Amino acid sequence: MRLFLVIFLTQLLRADYASIDLPLGPRSSSATMHYFTFSNSSHTLKVIDQGKTRRYADLDAAMRANGCIAGCNGGFFHPDRQPLGLVIANGRMTGNTNSRSSLTSATLYVENDSLRLVRSRTFESKSPPLPRNVLQTGPFLIESGKRTTGLSNKKFARRTFIANDGRGHWLIGYTPPTTLSQLANVLSKPKAIPGFTVRFATNLDGGSSSALWIRRPNTPPLYFREVRKIENFLGVVP
Repeated sequence: MRLFLVIFLTQLLRADYASIDLPLGPRSSSATMHYFTFSNSSHTLKVIDQGKTRRYADLDAAMRANGCIAGCNGGFFHPDRQPLGLVIANGRMTGNTNSRSSLTSATLYVENDSLRLVRSRTFESKSPPLPRNVLQTGPFLIESGKRTTGLSNKKFARRTFIANDGRGHWLIGYTPPTTLSQLANVLSKPKAIPGFTVRFATNLDGGSSSALWIRRPNTPPLYFREVRKIENFLGVVP
């Protein structure tokens, strides 16, 4: 039991919640971004799908049922609840590979416990078998440390995104209403997030789907709740 507790606590120390005020609001006013960082050496991501039975009432239920220490909403979906791109949750595939839309231009997947974030057209060239956890989303915000072009600076909405530093460290972020362009501008600054330089980042489904959940010891989870039902989720697991 003592060895288990030591291992568990060591894993938790490699994952952490923080918040920071950044110029994300209208006219670059200050707004608070909440985020959860973790290392791919101790944690990975699990794609969780509602399925036809809509088995989870909300993000909180999905995270608890799957043993997650943190998580957020996933990718975009159609009004009929089908994903806009490809989703593979523990080997169960829904949707289809789609690299034509900016909302599915990025593919996040887990292969041999290693997390990867690539352009969807790159993923399409992969040889079978496909990984057991895959999520298409978008648009890309940061690639190789540079903000991507053509991002909208018009629509303010709540945002969730996922990012990495190119060295095995990952971040799930949640912001109050901001534009895609403004978010990318902030993330492209080397010292915007203390101790974390964003190398790659992609947007997740935003607006009323935006949600972030983080487990905390001896207290209820930190939960920025979604407004509408979510069809798929991303969960951080040891």
